[in-house]
Amino acid sequence: MSAEVRRGLLASTKVDGTAGYALSQEGYQILREGDRRIFERRQATTARAGSWPSSACRRRNATSDTNCAHD
Repeated sequence: MSAEVRRGLLASTKVDGTAGYALSQEGYQILREGDRRIFERRQATTARAGSWPSSACRRRNATSDTNCAHD
């Protein structure tokens, strides 16, 4: 944990005489940003025709009734 303290992610604290660690303000901000990036709702995008590599199309065609645009 000392590496996290040195990087500023954790801060040493004392609660009721017991030493421990707590998330620092910087660590809290990093987690908030990560949550935003992971859970943010984004507009779904569709692949452009011909955007799959040919090898991926061959694998997909072997297991699907639908062919890629490359075929």
